[in-house]
Amino acid sequence: GEFMRQPMITPGFHAKQLSLIEPLRSQVTVRDRVRVRLANPSGYTVIASVFSSEGSGGRVSRCQVQDGRVVTVGCRFQRSGSYRVKIFAARQRYGSFPYVGQVLVNSSQ
Repeated sequence: GEFMRQPMITPGFHAKQLSLIEPLRSQVTVRDRVRVRLANPSGYTVIASVFSSEGSGGRVSRCQVQDGRVVTVGCRFQRSGSYRVKIFAARQRYGSFPYVGQVLVNSSQ
């Protein structure tokens, strides 16, 4: 059961030596914002976006990211609903960013 409650991450997440600090569950409930923190000892560039889990599932917004050895991702939600915060990481600052994982978020405003 504990394994099933962990966030959805890819093998690329571990290959980049990233590790999740918070949240430690695959699904969280928040009011209007969520914070995701990652240990990033190799200094990868991380970006994140919010996608709707309803309807077309398209991107809703980008998240604010504070880079460093500990990356803090902050995402705001304009309305109640179910969302996916997808995380992408790459060595370079520009170009293609492979998907490395996601956290499911239920926003209740």
